[in-house]
Amino acid sequence: MLKRLKQYLYRFWCHKNRICSVQDNVVALKPFYYSLEMLCINKGYPYNRILHRTLLWDDCEPKSQMHHICSVRRNTPDVYHVMWNKKNIEALVRQTGMDFYFKYPRKIQQADIARYIVMKYYGGMYFDFDISMNSTLDTLLIETGLLVSGRLPESYCILFEEHRWKNVEEAVGEKDQSIRFFLEPKYRTEALVRVANYAMLCSPEHPFMEKVIEECQKRASLEIKCDYDVLFTTGPDVVSHVYHLTDEYFRKANNIVLVPQERHKVFIVHHCSGVWRN
Repeated sequence: MLKRLKQYLYRFWCHKNRICSVQDNVVALKPFYYSLEMLCINKGYPYNRILHRTLLWDDCEPKSQMHHICSVRRNTPDVYHVMWNKKNIEALVRQTGMDFYFKYPRKIQQADIARYIVMKYYGGMYFDFDISMNSTLDTLLIETGLLVSGRLPESYCILFEEHRWKNVEEAVGEKDQSIRFFLEPKYRTEALVRVANYAMLCSPEHPFMEKVIEECQKRASLEIKCDYDVLFTTGPDVVSHVYHLTDEYFRKANNIVLVPQERHKVFIVHHCSGVWRN
């Protein structure tokens, strides 16, 4: 009973402390967010204790997602939360020479590629705003088997299963979405397991994230005719394709862990309440 009361009081307090004016604030966004400038000043930052968020076109945290945002705050008390705005992302894009970011016709595509670039160069965690947490970060890391005696391996990447089809006939293929003709014949039907891009954890400069960015760049010039084309060019299909393209040796050597859907729901839940679709 006391635990529920504390959670209720925290949720009320959290909602009252919704963060706005993110685009203009270049100092620490107290009490929760650090800006890119603060992250760079603190060069000794523990990257595995940083949660990246992107708010590229709005000024405030989405009010409709505050319930989920508060659950993440509650379960990450010892984590630095960093808010990336449009200015920060575009500066990083130019600095890293990834100008293909500006070719995408839809904002959600830029939001997708932005998270990969941030994760590649800074590492840590990335969560969409419609992610809620049911337990602490360490509980999740222990579940993956990567956190041993309080330490993570030097190189690691934790991914989450988004969807699992029962058979090949049920999976999306070129007969359903013509954009898949871009791929070689053996990859034109999605793999039975789709890997999410709404939540990711990795060390800086991880080769998996580099491969994801390279695949996005290959698909950057494709025409966008429908929402699925977004998933294919920058969304979870890119992450899934790269994951299934890598062999077991590459995954083990680089500590790539895919958390099954039934397990990751114990820790994080994706509520599919984003508004990016047309």
